[in-house]
Amino acid sequence: MRAVEGWILGIDTATAWRSLALWRPQDDTVERDTERLERAIAGRLMPDLKAFLARHGVGREALLAIGVGVGPGSYTGIRIGVATALGLGRALGVKVSGSGTLEAIAYAALADGETGWALVDARRGRVHALRATRQGHALLTLRGPRLLARTALPADGTVRSEDRAPDAAWHARSAASGAPPVPNYG
Repeated sequence: MRAVEGWILGIDTATAWRSLALWRPQDDTVERDTERLERAIAGRLMPDLKAFLARHGVGREALLAIGVGVGPGSYTGIRIGVATALGLGRALGVKVSGSGTLEAIAYAALADGETGWALVDARRGRVHALRATRQGHALLTLRGPRLLARTALPADGTVRSEDRAPDAAWHARSAASGAPPVPNYG
């Protein structure tokens, strides 16, 4: 039996970054587009998504599933991403799954075999933190995700990734897990 051909879309808008990715499981092709948009995410997400799909020649009928970042992060940003993914999923009749933004940041920041912290500012001297080791396309979570005082982060010399764009390819690859897109506002 031949595998179904198509793409899985990844979206993350939980931080100041708008991150989009397409993953084609058949040959492990990944296409990415990331831009720091701050508060302009709401007005730019749909036009950027339409242009991204067109640039890569991917029609809506080629989308098999959607993975979306569910936070932690900006309340409004998380709502924009999750609502967009759910609306598209319903309109296209495809499954929508959620996965963590901290994991997507760690996936973007760490090289294979590297261990480090993915951080999202939680204000008032606190951070949402995840310590992980990247193993190929997988992550081994060592600690977190949890809310910590910034001063509680150990000075152990490992990589610290803060204000880094999440890699939406993590969400596309995680879409097969089937986890519901439940927002994590922190």
